[in-house]
Amino acid sequence: MTADTVSKRLREHTLGWIGTGRMGTALVTRLLERGCDVTIYNRTRSKAEPLARLGARIVDRPADLSDREIVITSVAGSDDFAEVITGPEGLLSNGGRVPGIVIDSSTVSMDVSESVRGKAGRLGTALLAAPVSGNPKVARSGRLSLVVSGPRSAYEEALQVIRPYLATFENLQTCGRNGLHRYNNQDHSMWTALLATLNAIDGREYDVWSVNAEAEYLEEGELVEGLLEPGVAISGALAEPEA
Repeated sequence: MTADTVSKRLREHTLGWIGTGRMGTALVTRLLERGCDVTIYNRTRSKAEPLARLGARIVDRPADLSDREIVITSVAGSDDFAEVITGPEGLLSNGGRVPGIVIDSSTVSMDVSESVRGKAGRLGTALLAAPVSGNPKVARSGRLSLVVSGPRSAYEEALQVIRPYLATFENLQTCGRNGLHRYNNQDHSMWTALLATLNAIDGREYDVWSVNAEAEYLEEGELVEGLLEPGVAISGALAEPEA
């Protein structure tokens, strides 16, 4: 996928961003540099204002982002996340017009995430939990990692934004899925991890996204030698490397 294709797909959506601390600023800057339509809320407005020079619009309340198609949050913790989404002036406080999807890149408790997901769902907003692993320096260098969980339908819709966004990070290898910790997905996770490792250390070009989560790969306890040859299809697990 070319840089032009990535930018075009990202620009097809109106995006909202909540939280421009060091990590949030590093992440949203990458979107703005690719010409994305991003409106930002930060508790301390002055800390977000430098992003206006990159094309961002700044608003005074999370509720002012309710007209965005997708809103991404990057806040300090559970209490902050609940406040900006379901608080008196939170993203969902208008009750009528709400974003279709909220993607939370913060690290919050499962209880708070589930509570917010339930409230959001009743209003028609799907929540995807997508905590990131790394620091602002890693984010700026394009080597951040993340795991996404939530409703499959919302994930598939958001994937149209998430996947090209991930493509802007150099050498990021994705593995696992939202059911990562369920038994029937352990084989899927092993396959994607193996292929991602081959891509990273050996310069392969396996399409990790094409791994079929319904197939059984490693349960027979045998590793087929052909696995290590790019383009070999084993139980539908490997797709032809992109040219």
